Amino acid sequence: PLLWLAGAAAVGALVMLPFVGAERFQRLFDFEQGTGFLRLQLWRSAWQMALDHPLLGVGPDQFLYAYRSNYLLPTAWQEPNLNHPHNLVLDWWTRLGLPGLVLGMAWLGTGIYGIWHWFTGRAPSALALGCLAAAAAGIAHGLIDVSYALPELMIVWVLLFHLRGE
Repeated sequence: PLLWLAGAAAVGALVMLPFVGAERFQRLFDFEQGTGFLRLQLWRSAWQMALDHPLLGVGPDQFLYAYRSNYLLPTAWQEPNLNHPHNLVLDWWTRLGLPGLVLGMAWLGTGIYGIWHWFTGRAPSALALGCLAAAAAGIAHGLIDVSYALPELMIVWVLLFHLRGE
């Protein structure tokens, strides 16, 4: 199973290789202006929001109002209407507080563990590998954008975690 993962990572790296020199790709890693810079500013704001409301968060679907009213940094004025912190961990913590963060991490951890157990079981299958890759992609995406809060994304996670039929 680990050999499959290493192979998948190598293929992924090879697929990305032609894009490394592209201007658009390089702008993704420019943290002094543009999208990368604004994302870092948003995370700073969300981190402060989480520290200010650690136990209960600001409430479900209240990130936008708290962010726009109290946490929008002057350097990030271009994006005042963001309704989530573009990070899975910060999203759980700012919306639901520490209990939501703990439950969210437990939910994600047990789901990933279940897929991993299925993948490393007696008869690893291509479907198990695909589910593991999809979960990894979902987590990677969740670290920089929304990954579960939309209904269609939640359905994908539930299907991934329960597809093995156990």
